[in-house]
Order: sequence, then structure tokens, then C-alpha cells
Amino acid sequence: MLKTVQEEDLKIIELENGQQSKLKILNLGATLFSFSLKDKNDKPVEVVAGPAQITDYISETYWEHNKCFGASIGRFAGRIAEGKFSIGDEDFKLKENLENAHLHGGANGFQTKIWEIKDFSRKRSTSRWCTFRET
Repeated sequence: MLKTVQEEDLKIIELENGQQSKLKILNLGATLFSFSLKDKNDKPVEVVAGPAQITDYISETYWEHNKCFGASIGRFAGRIAEGKFSIGDEDFKLKENLENAHLHGGANGFQTKIWEIKDFSRKRSTSRWCTFRET
């Protein structure tokens, strides 16, 4: 479990377009929580796989298995074998967080951060930005 993140820290923002497609983003990890589209019969269809409740994202089981469903991961995506790499003549060792590998930026990657969601308007359009500050 992410010990620094509590249930009251979790927030969902919702976006909807003119075709009634709905996108929900969880502020923990700037996670794509839900995205529903209308099917050919005009019924909403959920297209995101992942936990059903936002509190599942801070459960011990979720983090023990390094789940990153829909999350913004980083600083890189994928595994670094044995948690080590070299640049030129310099070797770097990273903490391994999954079966002899450093996965998705490690235990302190982007997916573990609470992102701030801000509205940004210009002329006739509005956007939402997700940002976080390293602490």
C-alpha cells in the first residue's frame, strides 16, 4: 500500500464530449480510470481494464503485484533487467521492484504520485493538464 496516499487524497476528474464519450482520470498516477464510448446501438461501453473502485489503487495487493493499470508510468516504461544499465563508461544501479528487474520507474515512479489537475482555457477551448512536483 502507498503509505503516503490516503483515500481522501484520491480524486477523479471527468471529461465528456458532444458524442457522450466519457473519460475519467484518477489523480493518483494520472491514471486513466474509465473511458466509455457509445456502441452502434447507442449504449455506453467501458473500454478500460482495471480496478472497479478508486480505493483499489491504494490497496496492499495492488502494489504488491506492481499493478499500473492505466497509469502514467515513468520515468521510463518497461523493465531494466537486473536494475542496471550503463551510459558510456559509467554504470548505474537501480532498485529492483519486480523479479530481478526495475519496472516502470520503480517503487517511486510517476504512477505513485498525486497529480494536480488544472484547467487551462484559451479562446474557445478548455484543456486539463495533469502535473506533479517532485518532493
